[in-house]
Amino acid sequence: MLREIADALDVLTAETPLVVVLEDLQWSDCPTVEALAYVAQRRAPARLLVLGTYRPVDTVTQQHPLRRMVQDLCGRGQAMELRLELLTSEDVMAYLTERLGGVVSTRLGAVVYERTEGNALFLVNIVEHLVGQGVVVCRAGQWTLRDGAEAKVASLPEGLRQLLVQRLEDLPTEERRVLEAASVAGKQFTAAAVAAGTHYPLEDVEARCEALAAQQHFLDDIGLREWPDGTRSGRYQFTHALYRQVLYEGLGTVRCQHMHRRIGLRLEAGYGAQAGEIAARLVVHFERGGEIPRAVHYWQHVGDNAARRNVHAEAIAALKKGLALLATVPESPEQTRQELALQLVVGELLRATQGLSSPEVAAAYTRAYTLCQRAGETSQLARILWGAFTVSYDPGTVGDRRRVGATAL
Repeated sequence: MLREIADALDVLTAETPLVVVLEDLQWSDCPTVEALAYVAQRRAPARLLVLGTYRPVDTVTQQHPLRRMVQDLCGRGQAMELRLELLTSEDVMAYLTERLGGVVSTRLGAVVYERTEGNALFLVNIVEHLVGQGVVVCRAGQWTLRDGAEAKVASLPEGLRQLLVQRLEDLPTEERRVLEAASVAGKQFTAAAVAAGTHYPLEDVEARCEALAAQQHFLDDIGLREWPDGTRSGRYQFTHALYRQVLYEGLGTVRCQHMHRRIGLRLEAGYGAQAGEIAARLVVHFERGGEIPRAVHYWQHVGDNAARRNVHAEAIAALKKGLALLATVPESPEQTRQELALQLVVGELLRATQGLSSPEVAAAYTRAYTLCQRAGETSQLARILWGAFTVSYDPGTVGDRRRVGATAL
């Protein structure tokens, strides 16, 4: 029937130009693809334009013949492929304004753009989900997010989730395992970190990441990275954060913990003495990997890094997170020493930012003194007593504060 279809199109276009629009060709059957190829390769001129739309990722995961046909026709100059660009933040605001029928707050536009990254399919689904959940409200004449709706904003519409899950499940098992480990490694990651998470040889991981990046559907190739120990591997990132979210949320608790631990240990070994430079990443891996002492150690590095940049509020917040995490483990000499080190730094930072009259400063030094006695760390005693002394004899303090300092002294 291929020749008959082509002849029929010739008759239809004899007097009037014809545009044939075919939507979602990734769902077409093989005879349709064959017919398109046959029509495109006819040598006789015709006033005919065939415009087809398709999702490239679906043709790859399903090994659909459409992809090969498009490549073949484009290579012969018999077709042109136009990739749709991602929507800009201005485009997203325009869509929201039209969809909601009114002025849209900057906050809502920024959240939706960050969540969808300008992907039109994700945009429509996410916006409908937020509206259906009652997360988007009209307040003071403009549409905005309801207060306290962060959890619902982070959730995925079930239909979109199933679509993404199906795309991933259509991949070969080895490639899916690589992507799962990559979701643990981070939005941007190295093949070496993924290899640690999967136990696959680095060469195999590199090959699979390169293949996925060449298809430009799940991963982007963003160069090379060499660790201080000499390990050199490719660096990649997910084409969209939602792929990573679906992969990560689909992992079992135990498997996820093991991968975080393995990746964290490999990064720590790879950076060696320079591990403090990636402390924020190591905190995530060790905390989620159940390595609490290591996580606390790197929270202190995060605080030190922030303090060196004179971002004292950020440094104090990091150190307090380390203290909160440390409180979840049983008491031990190591736990006491770690808390003592954190309390001393917290006390000094609070003294610099809140002044000597702050109750938090006095509490930090009093706790440090108690820990010093418990651990027998006499080397830190002078530092603690000096801090307590300055709090005790600050001219602006009240009697209660002096008594706290005197207790330590």
